[in-house]
Amino acid sequence: MQAIRLTLIAVIISSTLVRAADFDHHLRATIDTVVLGYYSAETKPVLTIKSGERVKIDTVSLSNIPDEPEAFYKENGIPLDNPAVQDIIALKTEGKKRGLNMRGPLTGPIAVEGAEPGDVLEVRVLSLKFRADYGMNGARPGGSGPLGDITPRPWSKMYRIDPARNRAIFSKTIEMPLQPHLGQMGLAPPEAIGRLPSGPPTMVHGGNFDLREITVGSSLFLPVQVKGGIFTTGDPHALQGNGEVTGTTIECNIEGILQFIVRKDLKYKTPRVETPTHYVTLGIHDELDGAMRMATLETQEFLKEKEGMDFFASYSFISL
Repeated sequence: MQAIRLTLIAVIISSTLVRAADFDHHLRATIDTVVLGYYSAETKPVLTIKSGERVKIDTVSLSNIPDEPEAFYKENGIPLDNPAVQDIIALKTEGKKRGLNMRGPLTGPIAVEGAEPGDVLEVRVLSLKFRADYGMNGARPGGSGPLGDITPRPWSKMYRIDPARNRAIFSKTIEMPLQPHLGQMGLAPPEAIGRLPSGPPTMVHGGNFDLREITVGSSLFLPVQVKGGIFTTGDPHALQGNGEVTGTTIECNIEGILQFIVRKDLKYKTPRVETPTHYVTLGIHDELDGAMRMATLETQEFLKEKEGMDFFASYSFISL
């Protein structure tokens, strides 16, 4: 899968990590409020809200965290009383008891009153706050990255996160600016499709975008396929290059405050993104050329809606 992003205006996104935001509900990450590895209309919502309400959502990453995590945290000097650490230990413990594969927990689902098929759900990212001061990156032989065929063994690297200085610590001499985002944000697909895995995203339900532009101040627009929308999120990232060449980035733990607005005035058939400074159209396909074609068509459709451009004018504009 490749996702091509065509931005009409290329700019540097603000590095602001946290904006003060009130919230109406708090959804924690527990064994009963996470979905493991899929999106489905059959999943019962754990929270139902009204359009316009704001939800503080706790997300966690289990990426490269061992099944017995206490020793790992002690060895790396991460307090066991940290709320995100406690959530992870509880998820690992209860998941083991229930015989569950605990890979990739997504918090939710959330149903939004009034959301009906044909509507669009706008998800505004109001705040993203780190829940712990570490994150993990890693890879394995045969993994999804372009060098999976020559990766000699499984490995992982822990990064310390310093939100006060807006930095991830790579080494004693190298630091990187943080840009948190939630890699997974999606709705349930149509009931006829059944479950969709939380691997590649789709133009139908969204999902695993891993799109760093969906950060504080941005809005994600998702076409509603089933009543209530049925939204889940997770896969929190501290920062990410323009793609995850190891198959992961700095996988971390984030508390996000998201606002959900049912948009009956919009008729988007595919996901779109707006940041404070630019529009983003998407192309998602198994083949790179197919993704490029889809993104170009989506941009043409956007320019037709926004500026009334015909095929020739929009094609020229995109090329320029």
